[in-house]
Amino acid sequence: MGIKARELLIPKERKRIPVELTEELEEKVRETLVEIEQIIFKDAPLPPVHRRLCRNCAYAGFCWG
Repeated sequence: MGIKARELLIPKERKRIPVELTEELEEKVRETLVEIEQIIFKDAPLPPVHRRLCRNCAYAGFCWG
């Protein structure tokens, strides 16, 4: 897709994750995008599921905000 990233940066969690985009991972990204579109077009949002990791998650404000 023209993106040449070597790592993912997650500032609030202070993480750097090295990545190498293989054909397998690229297919997984495409599948995930389809799943995201399906969720977006649902009539009601999915209910949030509170997990132990939620306390430090950078997206906690979206679920519990």
